[in-house]
Amino acid sequence: MARRLVASAPEAFQQCIFVSGGSEAVEAAIKLARQYWWETKEPQRRYFIARQLSYHGNTLGALALGNHPGRRAPYEGVLEHDAFQHVSPVYYKRFAKEGESEGDYVKRLAQELEDKFQALGPENVAACESLFFSTFPPN
Repeated sequence: MARRLVASAPEAFQQCIFVSGGSEAVEAAIKLARQYWWETKEPQRRYFIARQLSYHGNTLGALALGNHPGRRAPYEGVLEHDAFQHVSPVYYKRFAKEGESEGDYVKRLAQELEDKFQALGPENVAACESLFFSTFPPN
């Protein structure tokens, strides 16, 4: 199956792995991003930026990435690590400011993400949720 997948899109895949589910896939992606920067001699790239209230699975890495308080609560003692940074969730109807258009909301969230990126230092960011599965490594 792996050979078939790789052969079906040679420009997209050189290798692939199979995992048991989404949580394990997210865990593998976190490890892959970290290892990529380690191997390319940029070990300072240790930050992962994700949206608050996002759900990425139930492994410790996925829970740390997602920052969903209700799901994290029982594991807080083990999830305390600053490598996982968070920005506002993308829920316009719930989190837009009064009178804020959807377009302005999107611009505000994009600016918040850019500000977080700059605060951490782009040279220190390993991956970003919005880039996490679409472009690795981040451009």
